[in-house]
Amino acid sequence: MRILFLNVSGELGGAERVLLGLFQGLRRQAPDMELRLLAPAEGPFTEQARALGLAVEILPFPSALARTGDFSLGGRKFAALTAQLKIFSLVPASLLYAWRLRRRMAEHRSDVIHASGFKMHILGALARPRARLLWHFHDYAGSRPLMSRLLCALRRRCDLAVANSASVSQDLRAIFSSRPPVRVIHNGLDLARFQPQGPTAGLDAAAGLPPLAPAVPRLGLVATLARWKGHEIFMQALAQIQDLPWRAYIIGAPVYQTLGSQYSIAELRRRAEALKLADRIGFTGACADMPAVYRALDIVIHASTQPEPFGMTILEAMACARPVIVSYAGGAAELIQPDVDALAFPPGQFHVLAERLRCLLGDSELCRRLGRAARNSVERRFALDRMTEHFIQAYAQLAPLRARAAGA
Repeated sequence: MRILFLNVSGELGGAERVLLGLFQGLRRQAPDMELRLLAPAEGPFTEQARALGLAVEILPFPSALARTGDFSLGGRKFAALTAQLKIFSLVPASLLYAWRLRRRMAEHRSDVIHASGFKMHILGALARPRARLLWHFHDYAGSRPLMSRLLCALRRRCDLAVANSASVSQDLRAIFSSRPPVRVIHNGLDLARFQPQGPTAGLDAAAGLPPLAPAVPRLGLVATLARWKGHEIFMQALAQIQDLPWRAYIIGAPVYQTLGSQYSIAELRRRAEALKLADRIGFTGACADMPAVYRALDIVIHASTQPEPFGMTILEAMACARPVIVSYAGGAAELIQPDVDALAFPPGQFHVLAERLRCLLGDSELCRRLGRAARNSVERRFALDRMTEHFIQAYAQLAPLRARAAGA
């Protein structure tokens, strides 16, 4: 069976880390599958895909298409007429890209097209040849007026939609009604890689900070610099606990090219200075060895201000037996049992987050208990092989003749 993966970026975000795990699982569990990846740019994601044995092709987005998304169109707050004019201005570039993409698809003669990311959902549907099309959703579509309308208009060209959580599935069903069918496949994690034992990252050196005494707790928020990931909530909570010893780190970098949707590190530094946190918080940028990052932290904070579709960083930190404080909404609420394997707080309420931090910083035994329970939860529910098996079943359902031939 031939699978062609379409992804919107060559950089490494949560969705890309999920796909890398899937590539790894497919190589192990379905070695006869022919896997190819098409992306609009080179980056760490495409490099790691090649290292896993995928054939990778780059088909760059036109600049206007690369830099435009629902955020840059203003979402619900944007004037409808202006938004429509912007949409129409993108039609020529989108159709040209879809035509080029269709030619690549025809050359690959793939059985299943696995599209990841809203733009590739749309472009894959416009370009689709005879192959079956799977849309892999890592995010909500209902809150994105432009994308939800386009997806609804093209839904009959998709054969199966996969949601990474029940929360995302509910969102999609409200858009699609009965077609395409929606299936939940939770993300999986390589538990041999994400584990408590192993080397730790040099976060102080990465952030340009002086060395820290080992006894001082390290707090970290790991996320792309998307504005809804809660960086300001994290810093506002830190400002409430300045009487305690700690050092904090913001770990991540901008991933996508969409204008206006992400902070710059310079913006976050200015906000830290305004909150009088500049000497207690470091900005590392992107880090390659994520298990080592989690092992270098004593507490991991997830602070998204909007419902999280899934929350891969939550699982990664839990797998490394770190106590995690989670913004409890959306798909993230499906991952944890509050007060059993993690702590939770209502999205946006930095005062409550500060209370949870104060609780953990004052109770090392609670930290150890939550960390042990977290690792056990991930082992039981989110192993990589489990996710891979579900995708193999989905591909076989979409292209049953090819699947039987591959198994003969």
